Amino acid sequence: MNTWPARFNAAKAAAFAHDQRKIADEVYNGRMGNRPGTDNGWNFRGRGGSQVTGHDGYDALGRKVELNLINEPELVNNPQHFLECAVADFIICGCLPFAAQDDVNGVTFHLNGGHIGLAARTAWLTRWKAALNSRSPAGHGTAWLQQSLNKLGTEPPLITDGSFGPMTAAAVKAFQQTHGLEADGKANPLTVAAIEQALAAA
Repeated sequence: MNTWPARFNAAKAAAFAHDQRKIADEVYNGRMGNRPGTDNGWNFRGRGGSQVTGHDGYDALGRKVELNLINEPELVNNPQHFLECAVADFIICGCLPFAAQDDVNGVTFHLNGGHIGLAARTAWLTRWKAALNSRSPAGHGTAWLQQSLNKLGTEPPLITDGSFGPMTAAAVKAFQQTHGLEADGKANPLTVAAIEQALAAA
């Protein structure tokens, strides 16, 4: 009930209690390529270093790394493939430009489709930076995106802070809707190319 308050009331939670397979099928079937009435929700639950989830996510990742993840989804946890799968999924989800900009908000949104777990991810990033003595690299990421959308007249104007938060996601989605793109709020390559084209024409 705490994790999925819109999906479970007290009675329903009691009926699903301690049955992980039943919970996964209930929560994840009917989306992400998972078919209703199957065990897709359970079979394609979050796994691996990137927590790839859903039939379509496993299918795209499997094609990228040339593994049959639809029939053998556990391969993403196999030590032989774990790192490659995590990095490939990170790339598929469009996270690299945001990582290059040191934008943990943008990475979180593009990997998860929201900002759940952002606080924990930020804390872990801080620990990793300390361990690796890392500096933030400069890149072409969220600040450029915000500046570009502002130049194209997004309303309300975005604060150019380099952080991919809900306002930036909403502005990206609005741009996508007016340019015939899939309106998912993510700055994927097609969207970035469309923004560049719109800037050139402005």
